[in-house]
Amino acid sequence: MTCLSLSTALTTTARADDLQADPSGRSPLEQARLDVLVRPILGVGTLAGGAWGEVLVRIQNNGTEPREGKVVAGGEEVTFGGGDWSRTEASYAVGVGTQVTLRLPIRVNDFQTPHVALFDAAGQQLYEIDLPHGDPTRPVLVDVSQTSVLRSAIDGWTVGARYNPWQVAYRGVVMPGSSTTDDLAVREPIYDSVTGDPVLPHHLAGYSRIAAIVMRSDELVRLDAAALEALTGWVLAGGTLAVIEGRPEDLRHPVLAALVGGEARRRQAPHAETLGALTLPPSGTSGRSPRAGDPLETAVQTSLVGYEGGNLHGSLYGSSATYGLGEVHLLAFDAQRPPAVDSGWVQTRMVDLVRRATERTSSVVFRPGDGHGPVDEVRRNLDPNESSRWSIILSALILCLYAVIAGPVNFAIWRRRGRPLRALGWLPVIAGLTFGSVVVVGVAAKGCSGRARHLTVIEAGAGMTKGTARRWRGLFTPQAESLSVVARGETHTLGIAMTSITDAPHDELVIDRDGMRLEKVTVRPWKTLVIREDGLADLGDGISLTPEAGGAIRVTNRSGRRLRGLVVHNGHGVSFFHDSLDDGASVSTATMTVVSASTAAGYAFSVTRYAPYYIRDELDRAATGLADAWQAVQVAPVVERNWFPDDVPTLLGQLEGGEGTTRDSGLPVDSDRVLVRVVGWGGTP
Repeated sequence: MTCLSLSTALTTTARADDLQADPSGRSPLEQARLDVLVRPILGVGTLAGGAWGEVLVRIQNNGTEPREGKVVAGGEEVTFGGGDWSRTEASYAVGVGTQVTLRLPIRVNDFQTPHVALFDAAGQQLYEIDLPHGDPTRPVLVDVSQTSVLRSAIDGWTVGARYNPWQVAYRGVVMPGSSTTDDLAVREPIYDSVTGDPVLPHHLAGYSRIAAIVMRSDELVRLDAAALEALTGWVLAGGTLAVIEGRPEDLRHPVLAALVGGEARRRQAPHAETLGALTLPPSGTSGRSPRAGDPLETAVQTSLVGYEGGNLHGSLYGSSATYGLGEVHLLAFDAQRPPAVDSGWVQTRMVDLVRRATERTSSVVFRPGDGHGPVDEVRRNLDPNESSRWSIILSALILCLYAVIAGPVNFAIWRRRGRPLRALGWLPVIAGLTFGSVVVVGVAAKGCSGRARHLTVIEAGAGMTKGTARRWRGLFTPQAESLSVVARGETHTLGIAMTSITDAPHDELVIDRDGMRLEKVTVRPWKTLVIREDGLADLGDGISLTPEAGGAIRVTNRSGRRLRGLVVHNGHGVSFFHDSLDDGASVSTATMTVVSASTAAGYAFSVTRYAPYYIRDELDRAATGLADAWQAVQVAPVVERNWFPDDVPTLLGQLEGGEGTTRDSGLPVDSDRVLVRVVGWGGTP
């Protein structure tokens, strides 16, 4: 693909005025005989502010010698004088007549234009292009097909969700000038020109702005390992995946079986729920809205299918199952091809599927890659300075004592001895002793060496062996240091966390075969720098929440670690507390203590907050500092989240022993706290 066709494909203009050309008028890219394709992996407009996205860069070498260099993806500020807020760098090496494909996660700011630049081995810029900035408030449905017919059918329809997780807001208050549109955006990913397979993100955060994905089963089971891990991790974190049966044998494939909880098989007829009436919310102001009264056409009705097995049950869309905090739907219709895609009955259900997917995200507190608001309470929880306030008091007392001794006492003593001028000679001695005492107190409080502290929140579905993790890694050193911070998984993303609304962190991210690392991380003396990491975490054999007679809930711990400070909410406004639960043990809420651990918040979409300050004594008795840790976590999300969704149980607790990490970026880890949030019914008693 030429540079001209690339610009046309992206509906953007390459900024070639910065490129040096030879006397013949050829640009450096033309001199190198490279063809470059740059595109957001999940479609144009999916790089929205306040979240992560992922960009594909494909380089074809048509020259006579190998080429190498680097690709840099970042966001150029357009409002505050320029400069990168975050940039991701990856090296490339492409042989003669071959091509290389890179996937670069990119952290996008609200005030930046995403861009990608290509450099050669000498550091000369060969090419640069701006990418479209997506609307952060529009729910996005990714239709995994080479030419989306579904896009022309329902793009722009009003979703009608009562909850907008992408609204530019802070703690439930909509920021001035922010949009509140909920018109659906249907996008399609790029396809590999050689294999014909879809190209999907390799990082969980690449899906941070996606509400739902629809794809065929044969393309799902052919995904490479990294793309499959990122996709399933996104579903674990609350994503919605709609699957169309491509081949009958796909129903028995291990990938699909894992997603729906067992081998799926066709029913003789679709589920009754699929044929049921669909009630839609108010249509809003859009000119294109779903119509619940559209009839089911005969051609579509005769092609409807149903599935059973595993955790599948009937739904409006076909057969559905929960997977972690998300949902997987085996569609009863082929939403990508006629006659179904042309049916108003099917179109309405697909828009409603996106509405449901959007509203479900309200109960996911930390979606991977989403939200970059200030986390000052988290920093306080990780900051060793916060636990050394005694040194300030002691130093103040020493200074007060110095003022008394150096002045009145010192002069009074030498006046009685008849040598008042001797007091002046003792002043430097007393001042030196005071200074030394203050230094000793400071060293005793803060130490002479650096250290790291971790605070992690794992969110998972009941009974699941894996969950998504939001990690905050606090780094503290006695002198200025430049560190390199490595992500703990290949699909994870890193970034310097904001600790106040005025922060402007500048990330230098590098992608290589070992994953992502953050370079040139400058830690100031005696100041705690917080690194945020989004990824996956293991939960052993899972934590089960199963129903018992009389409405009680049985909690079974198979995480491999003791649970401390258990809070169980039954989904109907009642919370229970239990001090600890050993690995392999179980307990019923019938034997727990009833507590007040939640508070309602009256917003456009009803949410229930976690209120750890109501049960501070119980939490701190179970684990020292647990109440403060939960309080710091509770205020971290930028947008209001529903901690205790209706009709399903939720468990909160701390895993004893943390994640077992002993060093981070060369610093010893002296505190490693892991909090866990488990939602829904699942697992075995």
